[in-house]
Amino acid sequence: MPHPTKLAGHRAGRATASRRTRTAIADSARNTSYQVEAKCAQFLTASLKHAYTWATDTWFTSGIGFRSPSSEQYYDAFTDTSAGGALEDMSDHISRPSAQRVSDLHAGSVIAVKYLDGSEGGASGHMMVVQSVAPFERDGNSATQEYAVRVADSTSAPHGVASSSRTSLHWAFKDSRVEGSPGQTTKEWSGAGRGTIFIQADTTTGKPTGYWWGRNEAAFNTIANRPMVFVEADIPLGVIAARMLPSRTTGDLIDGHWRLLAAWGAVPKTLVWDNEAGVGRGRLTAEFAAFAGLLATKIHLCRPRDPEAKGLVERANGYLETSFLLGRTFSGPGDFNTQLTTWLAVANRRVHRTLQTRPTERWEADRAGMLTPPPVDPPAWWRMQTRIGRDPYVRVDTNDYSVHPNAIGRIVTVLTDNDEVLALAPGGVIVARHPRCWARHQTITDPDHAEAGKTRITRRRGESTSRPLPRDQDDRGTRRHPSARPRPMVIHYYDEIYQGQGIAAR
Repeated sequence: MPHPTKLAGHRAGRATASRRTRTAIADSARNTSYQVEAKCAQFLTASLKHAYTWATDTWFTSGIGFRSPSSEQYYDAFTDTSAGGALEDMSDHISRPSAQRVSDLHAGSVIAVKYLDGSEGGASGHMMVVQSVAPFERDGNSATQEYAVRVADSTSAPHGVASSSRTSLHWAFKDSRVEGSPGQTTKEWSGAGRGTIFIQADTTTGKPTGYWWGRNEAAFNTIANRPMVFVEADIPLGVIAARMLPSRTTGDLIDGHWRLLAAWGAVPKTLVWDNEAGVGRGRLTAEFAAFAGLLATKIHLCRPRDPEAKGLVERANGYLETSFLLGRTFSGPGDFNTQLTTWLAVANRRVHRTLQTRPTERWEADRAGMLTPPPVDPPAWWRMQTRIGRDPYVRVDTNDYSVHPNAIGRIVTVLTDNDEVLALAPGGVIVARHPRCWARHQTITDPDHAEAGKTRITRRRGESTSRPLPRDQDDRGTRRHPSARPRPMVIHYYDEIYQGQGIAAR
């Protein structure tokens, strides 16, 4: 689930609009600019569609039965636990905790309430997204425990009764849709915002028994009249995994993906990419499509110029730039990735500001909902074949790597990953092994290859001078030509020198 303030529309900046629900949301510092025509359920639907690629009209229709469900329809779907029911149809992205304890609510949880005691203003229920939960003793009853639950929702009745009294209990839990301050005239606004409801729970079971709409509201709504259900959507837990790659080519991206996923021991159901040429623009490259098939996962390609589609990734990148890179020095790529891995082990244990918990504490539950990795590793995805010419080098990503001269004239297979360049002659004999060079336009020569080349040249020169002269040369070692003067000459025949030579490993 995205940041709850994003669901509530509290993003600094100019107003934005959703065509699907005709919802306009403005800067929270200027309440007079709010104009929300969507009800709470429509607002939640639009927010889910904006935040998740899976939340499409087709998904809502197949899972809940409606393209834009009402609060009552949401509640009925979330409580349909029968075999083949709505909740089972949505289980790939929506889960319902079996305990249904108020204390288990956290940032991103969804609360659905159904009104059985008559609607308020035509409403059939209410939908809310949790921002935070804290115990709060309200009625002094030892058999119950109250919780102050900060929520994001869209409503015509802000949480709590606005009051100009300086002693009003409302000010300690002020709704963001209320304009004014203690001792001044106040005004309430309809629409998207944040407020606090107070949920009462049984101390034995932890399940809700009822709720108050606001801190200074006396009306208590019982669960018998207004039942509520808690569900979880796909909630990114803030765990960051990262690795620096030598390039943005398809082979390096796939190899980097696999290393991170193998360390997790799990594969997310969807990978999101933003118009990266190595992955695909508009459609996946053949290599990345094969990689997705191996993982049995889905790859979503974002539309151009849509940075909010992957806001979590952008924020993680910004976090790395401002918190990891500043003040550090690195001796090379290996040192960079070593320091990054060490730092992430600490960073993932921090208390997440939005989730109010450490991502590592909930990581096992999140990983349990992922896919299992394939039983075999992917092949070396950067693979090519080439014939070694007179100059025994192969080119990989603008760099030239030496090959043993015994491979001259032969076809070799070059395998490349983030760390190494490997060349294999027929039969699997290794004729080159180099650490991957991350610079560009470099020539990397193995000293053993250079020495073998010198030895080969010296040996071939000796063999050439002792070889019998060709037929068209006379006893004096000259070649006759009708249009030229006789001159001494020694010809090195390429095929005679190199064909039939065996390949020897270093």
